[in-house]
Amino acid sequence: MRKVALIAKGNSNKAKIFFQNLSINENFKNINFEIAFTQKARDAYFLSEKFANLKYDYVIACGGDGTSFEVLNGILKSDYPLTGFGILPIGSANDFARAQKLSKSFNNLCLSIENEKIKSIDVGKIELQKNGELWYFLNVCDVGFGPEVVKKVNSKRHILPPDLSFLWAITKTLFSYKAKSISIEINNKTLAGKTLVGAFANSSCFGGGIYIAPDAKIDDGQLNFTRIGDVSMLDYLLQIGKLKKKQFVKHPEISYQKTKSVRLNSNEKVGIEADGEYVGELPCTVKIKPKLLKFLDTST
Repeated sequence: MRKVALIAKGNSNKAKIFFQNLSINENFKNINFEIAFTQKARDAYFLSEKFANLKYDYVIACGGDGTSFEVLNGILKSDYPLTGFGILPIGSANDFARAQKLSKSFNNLCLSIENEKIKSIDVGKIELQKNGELWYFLNVCDVGFGPEVVKKVNSKRHILPPDLSFLWAITKTLFSYKAKSISIEINNKTLAGKTLVGAFANSSCFGGGIYIAPDAKIDDGQLNFTRIGDVSMLDYLLQIGKLKKKQFVKHPEISYQKTKSVRLNSNEKVGIEADGEYVGELPCTVKIKPKLLKFLDTST
């Protein structure tokens, strides 16, 4: 009998409706499901850590990128990080699921568990120098402009669809945010100067469908680094259209490269976000941890 924990946000209408209408197929009698709803911030982290310590076969994040971030960290920081991790993308923002073409079907999730459709994938790791904290990320970590957008998105109820919520927050932030002077030590070189966005991608898109690293792969042992320098508000908005179409942008202030590790520092206050969650401020080190996670593949 496989033990599987499903973790969902208790205040999510999508999750409530989904589980109210859920009927578990009798063909999956050898899967024992336990459903846990969060009550407050970081509950998904502590719940997933608990289920991992109890050696559940799988812990499934039933939600968006934020829920997945908490469940991922709960598993990898537990005493049993070999627990399988999966996603049922029923959240407000599902960028990782979108990029990896993960199914929203509960039946497909069960089939993947039954058939042990798993693979080892890479995970990003952030080491914060100020307080010694570390965080893992599945999708994208970025510094500068992105964390300020995330704070605005997360401070409001999601009245608009996710893509429009991010576009609203991006537009609003651009009127007040200025590119910061960030020192970036990468591939035996130091990049200095003004940086609007510095994104480290394990998967390809974030921010409601912005493909910041169109060719990023979750199993190649590398982070795709995209740097957007000191560009104007108008210029950035013009480039978003191309990024949403999965296009690389040719621009003197935009560059792409691959790396395994990078150190970032600044004399200014610069935030860091990972998978849509604000995690701290520079300085930090970002690394790739190859094949660290046992991932339940529900792609179609």
